[in-house]
Amino acid sequence: MEYEYRNKDISWLSFNQRVLEEAANCSLSVSERLRFLAYFSNNLDEFYHFKVYKYLKKDLTIAEQIKAIVSRQQEDYYKLLSQSIFKDLHSEGVSFLKSNELTDGNRIFVRRYFKENVLANIQLVMLRNSVLKNFHLSDNTIYLSVCYSKSSSSKKKYAIVGIPPEKISRFIKLDSNLFMFVEDVIKCNMDLILPAYELDSVFSFKVLRHFKIKYKGEEDIKDIVKHGMEKRNKAAITVFIHDKDMSIEHRNELSHRLNISENLFLASSSYIKFSDFFSFIDKYLPFESDCGSVTHPVISKYGSVIKAARRTDILLHYPYHSFDYFIKFLQEAVVDKKIKEITITWYRVARKSVISNLLIMAVRNNKRVRVVMELKAKMEEVKNLAFAKKMEDNGISVIYTNTDIKVHAKMLLLKRINKKGEKSYISYLSTGNFNEKSAESYTDHALITSSVDVCNEVNVLFGEIIDNEFKYQFKHLLVSPINLKRGILEKIQREIRFAKQGKEASLRFKMNGLQDIDVINKLYEASLTGVKIELLVRGMSCLVPNMEYSRNIHLVRLVDKYLEHGRIYYFHNDGNPEIYMGSADLMTKKLDKRVESIFPVYDKELRSEIICILDILFSDNTNTEKKESVLQSGKQIRAQKEIYNYLSSLTNTLK
Repeated sequence: MEYEYRNKDISWLSFNQRVLEEAANCSLSVSERLRFLAYFSNNLDEFYHFKVYKYLKKDLTIAEQIKAIVSRQQEDYYKLLSQSIFKDLHSEGVSFLKSNELTDGNRIFVRRYFKENVLANIQLVMLRNSVLKNFHLSDNTIYLSVCYSKSSSSKKKYAIVGIPPEKISRFIKLDSNLFMFVEDVIKCNMDLILPAYELDSVFSFKVLRHFKIKYKGEEDIKDIVKHGMEKRNKAAITVFIHDKDMSIEHRNELSHRLNISENLFLASSSYIKFSDFFSFIDKYLPFESDCGSVTHPVISKYGSVIKAARRTDILLHYPYHSFDYFIKFLQEAVVDKKIKEITITWYRVARKSVISNLLIMAVRNNKRVRVVMELKAKMEEVKNLAFAKKMEDNGISVIYTNTDIKVHAKMLLLKRINKKGEKSYISYLSTGNFNEKSAESYTDHALITSSVDVCNEVNVLFGEIIDNEFKYQFKHLLVSPINLKRGILEKIQREIRFAKQGKEASLRFKMNGLQDIDVINKLYEASLTGVKIELLVRGMSCLVPNMEYSRNIHLVRLVDKYLEHGRIYYFHNDGNPEIYMGSADLMTKKLDKRVESIFPVYDKELRSEIICILDILFSDNTNTEKKESVLQSGKQIRAQKEIYNYLSSLTNTLK
């Protein structure tokens, strides 16, 4: 039987469509909707940075499909902004003014602000062929394309105004609740930029470039990253996003002058780069969290994370539990005399991370600290280089990962030596990053354990990462590129055997991406033999549901207030369930070309806790594609709210 598969990047675009749909969800607060719109914009930027170039070079058919899908999404984005978002913001007391809405007092303020803060920092380039050789459009930077002339009857001329984001604020505050976009401020004062000319039209645009860095050769990884970053502003352009009102004549002129193919032009709103709204929300519309207040009963009982972890396994569920529990865990390790070593992986952290400072404090308290630094983390290269230097300067041993493999596992290991000289370990294993900021808006899970079996393998894995030799045959952890994929396939095959024996057989997987063909084929095979399969895949999925060979596979996507990020793998195992969680999605690059780790949940009560959470997730009929089931059951189930209530009930039960 021949199986079918969806293109992973076309599938991913359907995920971003769901994000856009949440931005249009009027039952959410305007700050939540703005955040979803910022996610949508940021997601699309990264998509064009990393995914599109290969199709432009080798598969124009897929490139055209991508453009058609994204063009439709941009139309929805434009309508949402113009017909809903700005109006709802106004209803909440926040208004963005355009030039024709300014009072005389506003105009005086805007004029003065422009002269004092903007004029000296903008970049003006007259579009003449002689200057284009030395002019490069910076990636993801807002530009204004200006059409002007000496008089209404003379030939039209063109210029570009650059707006350096590091020098000019995107949002200009006029009053307590009045704002302007900086591009509108510039448009109001174009006569000061091009005096003695008549203005015809001004349109916003930006370009996105191919960001992939080639990690090859024996060159030092830090040098490769630095050189790669330097090349990004001259890398190939993958899309030219522009105001939809830009005329054909104007587009043709830019295409010709800048030597950019018209196939790369993508019409959008006049307000592009909406990801800037992340900073606006943080400053003016703080995120309204329903969570972060659930008290962890076990930690509360012992009053110390380390003390609790030495007695029993602990599961944390972010953002329902506060990330402060991890910070407290690390703070305790810093001052605990018995903790002698701290080893941690470093992939994506908050820009103002307290974790690096805590690690530096640990060194100053005579502890050995090792940080496995992943400089190849997408969009984090500059930030991670800066953190690495800061930590090295303060005595931390920073181990840089090899050029040929990316370390994506989320692990921390404490080495403890008591007064008798006896050695023991405590591990923190997570599905998400050590990032206190994203832990407020991404759902993740973390296990803190002193299990000898698990901790010894974590210690071995750190050693193999540092030595760049992967030989150990792990019995408890599933680790890529060693035994993770094999372990998943074997456990699916075990369910197939149970199904063939007439026994109950089921799988429940929650992940961000499903792309590996070997795994998908095994799931198809399991479906054909009667294994009940439930898949919750937030992002891309190459598996095709509703086919004869996938009739027993129930595939859903859940997009809600918090972005689902935790990975959970449940195997029924003839009534003796196995549960693994960790950093790995079922994608070839993660299973074969990265260091990933998924860890077992051995504690029976914690397994029951995870099973309850899975039950809730798969019963959601509000924020998945199963919305029609609301009509059948008559009851709305919003999983994230129900999980919060469930975890709260665990705390109340033990009080």
